[in-house]
Amino acid sequence: MKILFRSILLLCLITSAASPDDLKTQVDQYFRPLLEWKPKCALVIGVVENGNQHVFSYGQMSHDNPQKPDGDTVFEIGSITKVFTAILLSDMVLKGEVNLEDSIKKYLPDSVTMPNWKARDITLHDLVCHISGLPGLPSNMKQEDAVNPFANYSVENLYEFLNQVECKTEPGTKYAYSESGFGLLGHLLERISNSNYETLLASRLTKPLGMKDTVITFNSDIRSRVAQGYERDDTPIKNWDLAEALVGAGAIRSTVNDIMIFLRANMEIDQTSLTPAMKFSHQAHLPKDKQVNQSICLGWHISYGGNYRTPFISKGGETGGYRGFLGFNKEKQIGVVAMINYSVWQMESGVKHLMSVLSGSEAYMDMPEKTQKISVAPSILDAYVGQYELPGKVIVLITKFNNRLYVRTAGGEIMPAFPVSETVFFAKRFQAEITFCKNDQGKVTHFLLHQGLDHKAMKIK
Repeated sequence: MKILFRSILLLCLITSAASPDDLKTQVDQYFRPLLEWKPKCALVIGVVENGNQHVFSYGQMSHDNPQKPDGDTVFEIGSITKVFTAILLSDMVLKGEVNLEDSIKKYLPDSVTMPNWKARDITLHDLVCHISGLPGLPSNMKQEDAVNPFANYSVENLYEFLNQVECKTEPGTKYAYSESGFGLLGHLLERISNSNYETLLASRLTKPLGMKDTVITFNSDIRSRVAQGYERDDTPIKNWDLAEALVGAGAIRSTVNDIMIFLRANMEIDQTSLTPAMKFSHQAHLPKDKQVNQSICLGWHISYGGNYRTPFISKGGETGGYRGFLGFNKEKQIGVVAMINYSVWQMESGVKHLMSVLSGSEAYMDMPEKTQKISVAPSILDAYVGQYELPGKVIVLITKFNNRLYVRTAGGEIMPAFPVSETVFFAKRFQAEITFCKNDQGKVTHFLLHQGLDHKAMKIK
C-alpha cells in the first residue's frame, strides 16, 4: 500500500491552453482542491503564451472583504525579489561596473572583516549563486516581533554578523540557499551604486520596464490593493517589513500584471534595455544537481524535475502570509506566475505542472504500442471525469482535455492515461492500469487501480 501511495502521488492532471476558455476550465480543475481547502483565499494566476496574456483570479481579498482579486491585486513576493537583485547585478557586470569574481571585501568598509577559507575570499558570484558558505540566516538576528521577523535587522547588525561569522563550507564549492548572502548582496549593490535598494530597483529595472506596482514601500494606492495575508490556520498576519540590510533577499511587493511584464521581458517577447542582463542571469553557473534536479543560475533555477522534459527557468517566494511562483520557457514562449495570500506549497506545484504542460513536456511519454489504435468517444471520457478517493483518503482527480484523460493528486507529477479499451486506461510511467466501473444504471461509481494489487477508488464528485 505504501508503494501504491508513493506512486499514485506522482500521478497528475495535465492541463493545456488551446483557448482562454479551455485554459480556464483546466486551471479551475487543477486548483479546485486548493480552493476547496481555502475558499476565501486570494489566488491570481497569469499566463503568457506566445505573446498572449490571460489572468485567472479566485476567492476574495480577505475573509472580511468579498471583493474578488485581479491582476492588479498586490501580494508580497518574498524570495522572488532575489531574481530582481540578480538582474541588477548582471546589469552592473555587463556595464563594467563590477566583476562577478570581485571579492566582496572590495565593496565593504575597512572595519568589516569578512571570513575566508584558506585565503579564498567570498565573491559576488558566490553570493548570487548561493555558494558563499554563509548560513541561511544571520546568526545575530533577534526576532523581537515573531510575525514581522526581519523588520529590525540593521546594516550595523549585518556588519556585526560578518565580523564574527565563519563559513560553513568553502566558498564556491557547495550550494546552500542563503538569505543572509542575498541580503548582503543587495546591500553591496547599494554601496556600489551610491543609492538605496528601492531607488536602484526603480531607476534601473521597474521604471524602464513600466512595472508601476512593483515596490518595497507602500503608497496609499498600492496599500488599498493589498490582499490580506494569512497563516495556514487562517490567522491574519501583518505585512512583513525587511530592514535595510535584507531588502535584496525578499522585500518586494508586486502584482500578477506587473510580473507578466517582467516575464515577457525575460522571455524576450518584449526587447528592453535589460534584455542583455536578463539573458546573462539565465545562464547556468552550477551544473545540474542530481538531488534537487535543478541547475543554478544567477538568482534563478532551471528545473528539470519529474516529467518536465523541457527545462524551465523559475523562482518561488514566500513570506509569513503569502506565496508566489513564476516560471518560463523561452524556447516555447510560455510563462506562468501565481500569487496567493497564504503560505501553501500546493499553489507552487500547480504552476510547475501548468508550465510543464503548456511547454509540451508530455510529449516524451510515448503512447504504449497497445493503445496506439484505440479511440474513445468524448462522451464516454466525460463520464469518467471527477474526483475519486482511494483507501487512506488519497484523493485523485480525473480530467479530460483534447479527448485524452489525465490523472492527478495534489502535488503529484504529470501523467496521461492512455486508453486500452473504452473502460481501461494505462499510465505508462508507473506501469499501472485504471479500470472504470459502472453500476446497473450505467453510472460510473469507481475505478480500480491495478498495480500489483487492485485498489478501489470510489467516485465522490
